[in-house]
Parts: sequence; structure tokens; C-alpha cells
Amino acid sequence: MNPAPDGVRERPAHRTAVADTTDRTSWQPVLYEAGDDAAFGAVQALAQSGRCQVANTIEAQLGELLETRRPERDYGPEELRHAVAAFLAGVPAERFGTFVHYPWSARLVQVLPCTLYREVRTSRNRNKITTAEQQRLLGLKVAIAGLSVGRATATTLALEGIGTEFRLADFDTLSLSNMNRLRTPVHDLGVNKAVSCARELYEIDPYLTVHLMPRGVRPANLGELLDGVDFLFEECDDMAMKFRLREGARERRLPVLMETSDRGMIDIERFDREPQRPLFHGLVADLRAQNLAGLTTEQKVPIVLRILGASTMSKRFAASLVDVDTTLCTWPQLASAVALGGALNAAAARRIALGQLTQSGRFHADVEDVLVDGGEAFERAPAAAVTPAEPAPLPSLPALAATSLPLTTDAVRVLVAYAAAAPSGGNCQPWSFTFSKDVLRCRHDATRSRSLLDHGHRASHLALGAAAENVAIAARAMGLTATLCVFPEPDVAWSATFAPAAAATDVEREAAAWIGRRCTNRRLGERRPLPEAAAEALHALARAAGSELRLLDAAEELDAIAGVLAAGDRLRFLSPTLHRELYAELRWPGQDAHTGLDVRTLELTAGDLEGVRLTGDTVLVRQLREIEAGQGLGRMARRAIAASSAVGVLTCPGHDAAAYVHAGRTLQRVWLAANRHGLALQPWTPLLYLFNRLAEGAVGLDAWEVAELRTLHTGYRQLVAERHGASDVMLFRLAVAEPPTARSLRLPVDAVLHFA
Repeated sequence: MNPAPDGVRERPAHRTAVADTTDRTSWQPVLYEAGDDAAFGAVQALAQSGRCQVANTIEAQLGELLETRRPERDYGPEELRHAVAAFLAGVPAERFGTFVHYPWSARLVQVLPCTLYREVRTSRNRNKITTAEQQRLLGLKVAIAGLSVGRATATTLALEGIGTEFRLADFDTLSLSNMNRLRTPVHDLGVNKAVSCARELYEIDPYLTVHLMPRGVRPANLGELLDGVDFLFEECDDMAMKFRLREGARERRLPVLMETSDRGMIDIERFDREPQRPLFHGLVADLRAQNLAGLTTEQKVPIVLRILGASTMSKRFAASLVDVDTTLCTWPQLASAVALGGALNAAAARRIALGQLTQSGRFHADVEDVLVDGGEAFERAPAAAVTPAEPAPLPSLPALAATSLPLTTDAVRVLVAYAAAAPSGGNCQPWSFTFSKDVLRCRHDATRSRSLLDHGHRASHLALGAAAENVAIAARAMGLTATLCVFPEPDVAWSATFAPAAAATDVEREAAAWIGRRCTNRRLGERRPLPEAAAEALHALARAAGSELRLLDAAEELDAIAGVLAAGDRLRFLSPTLHRELYAELRWPGQDAHTGLDVRTLELTAGDLEGVRLTGDTVLVRQLREIEAGQGLGRMARRAIAASSAVGVLTCPGHDAAAYVHAGRTLQRVWLAANRHGLALQPWTPLLYLFNRLAEGAVGLDAWEVAELRTLHTGYRQLVAERHGASDVMLFRLAVAEPPTARSLRLPVDAVLHFA
């Protein structure tokens, strides 16, 4: 035979240029490197011979590669063609990758290079198998003795990307009765089972390495099967060989897996961890392989019963044992049981390889126990939609005169109703008001705001400051002047005294009316430029208060901040503490929503809302964190910023509690102005308070959270430069959008106001 030209990777044996339907032994494909001139010439000659079918989908494979790498991008057909061309960088598509010739089927197929082929082929494994785990699994070597359940095991392993080297042993040939359970074409009848299985494996992944033992396992070639492998799947019928294989595996400290095709029973013997472990879990006492030589099938039945467990095997299988060698030729097997066995073997091997299953044992996955009348399981049907309650309108503001002082209890109630319409993190409403001796005092009610996000009570003080601004605006609309004093007493955030003033103007009364209209609006609009008049008005309000408002409105800035906020949302879901606090804030239909966030205010699609329900499962989010997944948890942030005109960052002087109360007043002015200009405003502040916690000792954060926050802080500061002596107190998005479909409720005034 002439040597193969450069670029042709020929398997060790059985190269056949053209399929020969009488050849019952061909099982190895021939690989031609498309970029090698000699190999490509051989491919052209083969294709032009007319003696093989050519399948060429290389551009579609490349397109799928690019789509799996950028799942967030929705490629159109033309855009995808251009992306594929850019990826090829001038290399003709027909000169990229590998041509595979399958002699037994006379097919010639062009596929991606090995690494890319496996990347795409296993892309749907993520995130059930992480990228790092997939690489670990790909490196495994497996030995399989017996190719009924063994064949189902081999193909399942190959499909799942578990192992790239397979050693297959079976002396038997395929017969018609095997086709009750084996997925094999009728034209393979009479072909050795190992040969047929190897063909199927190579048709799944032409880059595999497969070794055959078509004469089966014998004592003389046991090492050929077992030396250097990571697993042994023992699925042979020969009882003596079952013992001999286990003895060899125990000597080599290999785990042995055996699925029995009955009641979904799988045996796992971890000789790798327990080199002295008795065979078959000690169920066969001190029996050895040599004790079984020459036994008839009938004589083996008691041993089978000991191995399988007479009391645990299915009744029909036990009954069948009685008729073996009379009305039955051998043990009965069903296709469904064999398919399940392959799945169980593969799942067990994956878990063992990844350190998720460490013990020996016997396990059952019996569908007969599951699929029974009365065993139905359904999730509850979703509750009927409940129309969200709207917050009660704020009371009318009375026009007061000098003779109206001191304030009546009714007037105080009105002022507090306006104060309590201020925004607060998670709608926690962390305020308590006391009116005594003509002074209205506001205190922080910490029982309503215990949260990892409320670092140093900064978020609460910001909310208390917004409430103070509302009191000042409402008082002016009533014909009064409110004199506000911040932290006049250690436990009082602010106090207000009132004096008569000139009658309120229409502008002042209109300003107070907007307090009842101000709201968080999470509706999505379209990305459009921020109106210049609105932007200038917001900037002017911030400057007048000695603060600064920075607006990120360039496309590249918005895309960058979207990435930071998306990663921040992912952190919030994957942090156990933040996750618990987040779900404690949510209020579902039927729950009291006078505090917390009614989920309907989140403006989620039905799919997103179900996603929020799903990710309330702490086990699920823990697993997402363990496998470094959960990028989709930032999808809503990216979608929201994509529908925004700008992202604003309000920066105010100072860092202490008083500074945040003053900042709250500025924030409320900016928010009211944004709403007056027809803009939807949605706060997105958790990261700012986590950055504060990070900078001040990272108390309450674990090592993973600290590392994530440091990375996010770097990305944030590249967009929003730090201002010395100032604090970023609020980050929010601005959009042109329809009014919200639901608004947060407020506690009754009597729940937060006390007269002394």
C-alpha cells in the first residue's frame, strides 16, 4: 500500500477508498486536512469519482459556531454570511477544516477542525456541564465489555462528550433478535457488534480514538482492554468474565459500572477508592472467576439471583429466569431498558469523573415505580390575574393662613402623607414621624430597612431626605415655610418647623401635585436622544444644590454600563444574602404590598416573571454560582438599558449621614423634574451601596462577592470617574416610555405618624 499523502490522517487499519457492501469489517474513517494541497486533491478525486455521496455544510457549521459564541446577538442571514467570511479571513470555505470519508457508507463529509467541531457539538451541554467540566470529561478513556447496554452507553458517552478514547470488546455479531433493543441498520446484520458500534461512534465524532477487540475479552488480552483507562463498563453476559473483569479492575484500581436492564438498576464499584472492596458488594462471598468455568446457564441462575437480589429484581425478570433454556434462549431485554441503562451509565460516569459521586453502591431508577396510576405530578395552575391596587391619591393641600398655626392634626396628616410618598429602596419606607410641640420629627425606622445594601444606612438616609423635600414642597403649596434642620438630635434625621408665608403660586401648587404623580417607571421604550430641555433642567437642579449629575447617553457608554449593571444583577442573584433579601422584598399577587415591591411594578414579560419565580430557588442559584453560570440573570438589565435614553449618576458632596439626607432632597427635585418632562425614571442603585461596603471593609461579603465587586468597580469607574470628597448617591436610567402599569403602595399615615 502506498503511504498516505501529507494531510491525510489514516486510521491504523481498514482504509477503503470506496465502500464495499460486502465488506463486513471496515469501521475506520479516513480524514483529509482541507488545507493540505495533496489531501485536498485526493478529496476532489474521490468526490468526482461518483462513488460516494458528498455532504458539505461547512458554512452552516461556521455560522452555528459564531451564533453559539454570541448567543445574545440575533444574526440575520446576510449578517451571518459576512461574519463567516470575516472568520475565514480569506480562506475558501472548502479549504477549511477536515474532510471525512466513511468507507462503509460511501459518504464524504466536510466538518470543522476538531476543537471547533467539539465546541459546537457540545454547546447545548452548557450549563448542565460547564466548559471546564467538559474539558475534563473529554480527556477520559473508557473500556466497554459487552455491546448491548454497552452500545447504548458508548453512544450516550460520545454524544455527551464524555471520553475521546473508547475500547470496545464483543465477540458476537449482530442478529435480527438484537434489533429489539439495538439501534443498528438492517444491513449491519452479521457484522461484529464492536465494528458496528465503532462505526456509530465515528459518525458522531470522527476525531475519536476507538480500539476494537472483535474477538471479545479473554484472560490473555485483559490488559489490552483495561490498562490506562479511567472507567470500565461491564455489560457482558459471560458470568465468569464478569468476575474476571472485576478482578482485573480491582488490581488496576478502576471504577466499574454495570447497568442491569432491570428496574433501572446500576451497580457502581469504586475499586479506585476501595482497592480491597469485595466483588459485587460482597453478595457473592468469596466466589472467583475460576469457580464459574463450565457452569451451565441453569447452574448460573442462583449466582445471578445473588448478584441482582432475588427480592429486588422485577417480577417479570425473575419469572423469565425460570424459562431460560426452555422457552427463552437468554435473559430478556427491552429497548427502553437498554436506552435507560446507557443514560444511567453515562450520567454516573460523568458524576464520578467530576467528583460528584464518590461512593460505591446500588441505585435504582425504576420507571415502573414512577409511571403508575395515581403517580401524576403537576405544578399548580397559575392563579388568576389580580388587578394591582393603585396607591390612594394624596389628599388635597389646604391653603393655610397665619391664623391656622399651630398646625392641626389634619394638616400634619396631610404633610406626612406627602412625605411618605417619597421613594425608598425596595419600597421599605424606613421612616417614622412624630409631631410634638409644633415640630415634625422624622426618624429612621431601622426595623424596615435591615439590608446588606443599606450600608451605613445610606440608602435609608437618602429616602429620609427625599421625604424632607416633599414636606418642604407641600408646606409651600399650603402657604407655609418649612424650616428643616438635619440631625438636630442624635436619633432624629431631620425636623421641620413651620411659619406662615405668602400665598402659594400656581407653580408651587403644581410642583406639590407632582409629588403624587412621581413614580418608578420600569416600562421599556425605545432608545432615543434625551430631550435637550430635560437634560439641561436636570443638570441645573443638581448644580443649584451643589451636586453634579452625569448623564451617560452615547451608545458606547450605554452599552458599557449595561454590561456593568447586568453583572451586578447576576451578583445580586448569586449572593446568598442578597438573594434572600431580594426575594423578601417581592410581593406576589394576593400578598399585602403596602411595603415591598409588587412584582407587577417590575413590568416583566410573562417569561421573565416565570424566570423570577424559578430563580427564587436557592438550590438553583447556588448551582449557577458553583458552575460559574447565570449570565442570563443580567438579561433584564441589558434589555432595560437598550431601551433607555440615558443613564444618570447623581453625585453629591460628602459621605456622612447628613450628606445623604441633603442628597435625598436633591434627588427628589431631580426625580420630580424628570417626571414633569415626560421621562420614565428607574433607580438602579444596589451596586453603589455595595461599592461603599467594599471600600469600607467588605463586611458581610464573601471572597467571591468581593472579587466580583472589585472587577465591577473597575468597569464602573472607567465610565464614571470618582469625585474627591463626593458620593455617587443614585444611579438611574431615563427613558421615554408609557406610564407604568402598576405603582408601589404606601403604608397608611397612621402606621408611620405619632402625636406626642
